[in-house]
Amino acid sequence: MPRPGRVFVWMALIVIVVVGAVEGFAATSVDTNSKVSKQNGGTTSTTPSGADGKPGGLHLRRESPTAGENNVPFATTIEFQFSLPLARGTALPTITPLVAGSWSRPRPTTLVFHPAGSFIPLEQVTVVVPGGTTGIRSSSGATLASSVSANFTVEGAPVLRLQQLLAELGYLPVVFTPPGPSGSAHVSTTYPSPVTTTGWASGVKSALVDEPTQPDEIPLVPAPGSFQWRFRSTPQQLATLWAPGAWNVVTQGALMAFESDHGLYVDGVAGPSVWAALLRAVAAREVTTRPYTYLIVTETLPETLYVWRGGQIVFQTPVNTGGYRAATPLGTWPVYLRFLSVTMKGTNPDGTKYDDPGVPWVSYFYESDAVHGFLRAGYGYPQSDGCVELPYSSAQTIYPLDTYGTPVTVTTGELWHELGTTAPVYTYSYRPTTTSTPAATTTTTTIPIGVD
Repeated sequence: MPRPGRVFVWMALIVIVVVGAVEGFAATSVDTNSKVSKQNGGTTSTTPSGADGKPGGLHLRRESPTAGENNVPFATTIEFQFSLPLARGTALPTITPLVAGSWSRPRPTTLVFHPAGSFIPLEQVTVVVPGGTTGIRSSSGATLASSVSANFTVEGAPVLRLQQLLAELGYLPVVFTPPGPSGSAHVSTTYPSPVTTTGWASGVKSALVDEPTQPDEIPLVPAPGSFQWRFRSTPQQLATLWAPGAWNVVTQGALMAFESDHGLYVDGVAGPSVWAALLRAVAAREVTTRPYTYLIVTETLPETLYVWRGGQIVFQTPVNTGGYRAATPLGTWPVYLRFLSVTMKGTNPDGTKYDDPGVPWVSYFYESDAVHGFLRAGYGYPQSDGCVELPYSSAQTIYPLDTYGTPVTVTTGELWHELGTTAPVYTYSYRPTTTSTPAATTTTTTIPIGVD
């Protein structure tokens, strides 16, 4: 009969073996479940380890959005799933750029970030899960071996919503208005939108008054409402260029004007920095003070430039467009580059070179074609190398008006009737004007498109 002391020793040994077996099973379970399928939208860690690198420690099993993911929704949540339950008061991941929101722990092993508003369209977001002794910690004290960093890119916003916000800030020849009391006005969120533009917006309410006053709370999907023309009479050449829900030169010019006003690179591209500035401007109700301006050049003799500003023709002047083998192309483009004075160099159609210093009041609108002052014996007929040449006094008048983003249309036809102005005339001036001109810069007309 064994002694009682030996029975106690055998029982202790049995308990130790059983506990060891359970611990071994738990470690094996963590290793087995650590490989999460990427088809479920997660990233994986094939070698789970703790701060000491031993199997069975704390590791990141899954993250959403996944690293490198594109077109992530504006209001997406950010979720991390870990291998072990997390400690209370553990360190939290960091998000750059900073965005308002809150963290929750719906399950012991999961952290979820809920943004208070929307991420910026097309913005690249970086999320860092901190590791090491000061980082994420499990309830058992395990930590990540090292920090984990991942990026994702937010989806782009619809063109229609861009147009709505630009219209609310006064950068388009249309105003965007909210639905009437009946709620019948509707804006489709499909692209391109079938929305049309109604008549003159006399005394209508702008949808700007209904926009949130916090940038990240402004909706990025098209709002219900309608567009209406801001002016009683809009030139047909401009009206036909406007299309709600579709990218067009009118929208491009409005965006360039906004970029110029807010100190951004003027390229007419709605990237994340532009969207951030636009949302801030809408939230702050920063409506532009510049009247909407549009330039129309007709190549029908006598060639004439008309300035339509604030709903009416405010100035007209005879001009010279491109002559033989250097015709100014027909079309519409926004002003993308401006100089008070430049030295223009290039090649004439006959192969000879030209070098003209001090060309004043220059606004480029298409490649190397610009509206600018130039001394000629007369104006009203084609004789330039593709630019739109003006008398010095006219160029000086127009330069403050055709700012960045101003649409310039080159067309044909006698336009003065439909524009409600006087008949154009030729101008002959055989003596140089006495108008003073600004000093020339060292810039030439060998200009890459888009340089600011």
